[in-house]
Amino acid sequence: MKTHMNIDNPKLQRHIMKRFIGCLVYRGNRTAAERMFREIIDALLPLGENPIILLIRAFQSIKPSVSCFSKRVGGTHYKLPILLTEEQSYTVAIHWLIKNAYKRTEETIKQRILNEIFLTLKGNVSLIRTRDEIHKIALKNRPFLRYLRKKKK
Repeated sequence: MKTHMNIDNPKLQRHIMKRFIGCLVYRGNRTAAERMFREIIDALLPLGENPIILLIRAFQSIKPSVSCFSKRVGGTHYKLPILLTEEQSYTVAIHWLIKNAYKRTEETIKQRILNEIFLTLKGNVSLIRTRDEIHKIALKNRPFLRYLRKKKK
């Protein structure tokens, strides 16, 4: 995928749908996850806009552009930043949203995910704060990129 894709791109929409359903799968029950996805889409329909585009907008507001991994060099652990592709950043955003939804207290998981999507569309502070913390750590640890070595073939 290209780095800056349009929301209306069907390829991006299919990717988001597949990832979202894949993250909803619980104990291998894919049909239940697909049913829940359809219910979430049906609940987003009254907002008057394409529900897939609303989902993509929610994920765009929280998706990170970098990730950090830990590397040990001479007894010290460094968190080295790496750039994420567009697909990877959307996947991380989906994981964060679903993980936050599981922490909520509504009765069903569908209600939890819907409320988390609505909060994200309004500007959910906790997920945006998580993304900003990751970006701060990555910016702070940029000088240690010299420890990042390419793998030998």
